[in-house]
Parts: sequence; C-alpha cells; structure tokens
Amino acid sequence: MIAAPEPACTMSLDECKKGLGTPNTFYLTFRFAACSGASFVQTWLVNGRPSGVSMFNVRVVGTIAKNSRTIGFKYYFTEMESQGTTEAPAMKIGTKGKIPNSWPSTVRYTRGGNMPGTKTFAELKVLRSFNETVNAKPGQGSQGTTDLIAAIFLWSAR
Repeated sequence: MIAAPEPACTMSLDECKKGLGTPNTFYLTFRFAACSGASFVQTWLVNGRPSGVSMFNVRVVGTIAKNSRTIGFKYYFTEMESQGTTEAPAMKIGTKGKIPNSWPSTVRYTRGGNMPGTKTFAELKVLRSFNETVNAKPGQGSQGTTDLIAAIFLWSAR
C-alpha cells in the first residue's frame, strides 16, 4: 500500500493573497490552513476638504498541525501607503481575535504569541507581521476517543 504524504500545515502570504479577492474574503486550501483579509482606506480632511489618503491591507493566516489542539494565526499588515497630507503615521490601529462560538460551549482557551495590541500605522508598517496562538487543552471536547472541538474565530482591525 502506498500512502500519500500529509499536506503541509502552512500557507504563505503570497498564497493567501492569490486566494483572496473578489468574491473571496476567505480562502481555505485544505482542512489545516485558511486565510482571510480586508482592505482599509482612509480619506483625510483639512477644513472639510480632502487633503490625502492612506490605506493598508490585513491578512490573517490560520494553521493547525495534524493532531494539534493549537491554532496558529499570523497577521500580516501590507501595502501600507499614504499620499498627500495625512496623519496616517500616528493613526492607532487595534487588532483583536475572538472566539464567539465554540462546540461544546464549555471549551476554555489559552492564548499566546506576540499580539501587539494597539499600534500606530508607522509601528505596524515596520512590524509587518505578528503571531497569535489559541490552544484548547485535551479533555474538553466531545465524549469518546476523539475529544473533538469546533470553534468560530473572528478577527478585526479598528
């Protein structure tokens, strides 16, 4: 019997970029890697008149290694640009991930990584990416030998 190798539990930023776009706001390569993203555009005003624009993209790649109870998220801030007169470098951007639903609902998670909290546009332009991990300890899932859990993860930049 010939066994096929397990798929790699990774996704590059380029692969995520290629998979996203109209109409896709979510891209799944296989059951162990997925990504989502959003674009943000700001119009800056002086005395009620446009003075400049700024923009940035955020993409989040989530991966789970085979037989792991830890989800790894990598957040990428890219295409960070501004033109004209703006306060973009000082603009604060907060990034947050949350789990609004989990099955079973009693699952408790621990978090790790280097999530920076709120940073300025200029700081995120230098940082470019950061990681977050979410882990569910064994014994919290469905009864039986599989101990399965499922969850919805949402992220936001504000």
